[in-house]
Amino acid sequence: MKKLLMVSMLAAVLAAGTAYADHPEGIGIGVEFGGFTAWNGWGFGVNTLLSLKFPDLPVFWAVGADINFQNNSGFAFMITGDYYLLDGPIVGDLLHWYMGAGLQLNLGFGVNTFTFGISARIPVGLSLQFPVSKLVLEIYFQVVPTIGTFIVPFKFPAGGIGGSFGFRVWL
Repeated sequence: MKKLLMVSMLAAVLAAGTAYADHPEGIGIGVEFGGFTAWNGWGFGVNTLLSLKFPDLPVFWAVGADINFQNNSGFAFMITGDYYLLDGPIVGDLLHWYMGAGLQLNLGFGVNTFTFGISARIPVGLSLQFPVSKLVLEIYFQVVPTIGTFIVPFKFPAGGIGGSFGFRVWL
């Protein structure tokens, strides 16, 4: 019975997410700047990412690098993919909010270290969308809790809380 209830709730959230999809159509491309801290204080860092959204593909992608400032941990390449489960307007066509679910992959290099990790993420954010001629300029802010594991070297659980702001131009 619990499984049926969970499946029904997930179906309702997914149906609501497609009903409230409220980002512009077309290609979205931009830059995102952010930071993160581990749940246990193990790491703190900053990141810069290229943000991409392709038409007819319901995933918001970001690819870039982050720098960890604790224990000379070095830097990592990062890829994220988020599906917005809920996405709707708050104030007219100007201010929007969203909540999603996604995955994050990290490949890190540091002082005599190599890491590979995967995390689940839940982005929650606000988005300002300004029409400019035939384009839409989007400015957004999001908070992203994560939970995952380092596969190399093995460490579970791993994760933390991050936040970012960025902009996209919708073509």
